[in-house]
Amino acid sequence: MKLTSKKVEYIFQYCLATKAELDTRPTVLAEGILYNPVFDTERLAQHQVDIQQLLLELPELFRASHITRGGSFLLMCERADGVHWGEHRNCEQLLTLGVATKQVEYLAPREVWYRMPGGVPYFKILDEQFTAAAL
Repeated sequence: MKLTSKKVEYIFQYCLATKAELDTRPTVLAEGILYNPVFDTERLAQHQVDIQQLLLELPELFRASHITRGGSFLLMCERADGVHWGEHRNCEQLLTLGVATKQVEYLAPREVWYRMPGGVPYFKILDEQFTAAAL
């Protein structure tokens, strides 16, 4: 599966909980940079592997298993092959999908993001938990 803005947008919109579902279905709140989306837990589970595959197309520096153990949100707009795949809006969508599915962690709490280069968070993809078959 190639990482594209259209694929991320589709999964993001599909997994979002509606207002009616907030009180009737299990949901998960994901901390983002500009917004904190609420996702339907069941629909997230349906796309868990897709989200994993998309995250693994980001440069290796974002992986927890890499020597860097994470990178800046500002570097997220390019895939590992150097192709620009989306804008920062799409990057935040993928980031929050990763946070919601516990496949991504921030390297520092929100309170210190402003101190980091660019004033944005650094994060890591928890690839060590992925199965060898997925890698």
